[in-house]
Amino acid sequence: MVFETRLLLLVSLLSLAAGPASALTAAMKQDELACRDLAVAKQRSELQKSSNANALRSFSQRWIAAGDCVMLRRKAAVAIDTRQDAFSCVRAEGGLDCFWAANGSIDEHPGYKAGAAKIPAQVMPMFRFPGYGPVQGGSAEAVEHGVQLHTAGDGSRN
Repeated sequence: MVFETRLLLLVSLLSLAAGPASALTAAMKQDELACRDLAVAKQRSELQKSSNANALRSFSQRWIAAGDCVMLRRKAAVAIDTRQDAFSCVRAEGGLDCFWAANGSIDEHPGYKAGAAKIPAQVMPMFRFPGYGPVQGGSAEAVEHGVQLHTAGDGSRN
């Protein structure tokens, strides 16, 4: 009984030390006005779709001045806390408050570039050990790229 109590106490302390569950780390794709209230963020999104620049500017200035909206800059690190509809509630790096931003302005995989060059298979190292087959398939291209293959005297591979 004493052992179980101590084990439970240890587990509790370790979970407290670990802190809260971490949120998904992301970055902003573009400058985006994010607001504390989801309804305000949706209203701003509708204004942006209407292409009325003057109305959008006065709306943004009013909510920023009130402290209810902030401008999250492009490439700013954020943590995604919650998602609802086409919006996510994000926290700026080191921030405590959560602000709603459109999902389209959030890069959930910063650093990953679609279509990035892949390592060609023939450049990948191949190893052969006497008496064993290749660890990774052998080919003529491998020799062409400077990988020496061991062969037996009759021309067959070991």
